[in-house]
Amino acid sequence: MNFRVLGNFQAPGVNLAGTLSYPDAASAAAGAESLRGVGQMAGAMNVLAIFGLGSPVKDLQVQNRDSDATFVMAVDGQSLVRLLGLL
Repeated sequence: MNFRVLGNFQAPGVNLAGTLSYPDAASAAAGAESLRGVGQMAGAMNVLAIFGLGSPVKDLQVQNRDSDATFVMAVDGQSLVRLLGLL
């Protein structure tokens, strides 16, 4: 598997776009589904908002085409700082 990612530090904090390349389309589809699972898990972290800590992942978009799984996501800088502070 190959992994490529580009990012910037603009609002809301960090913006990332990446591609995971797999040996075949079936593996890419499974990889894309795993990325979607990460997005769902991050969404579940919104329950922590009552403690002042929300999910740092915003607007995760995942697609797969041929042997690639691609993603675009934004990471909220304030939430990421709070989360890292708790660790």
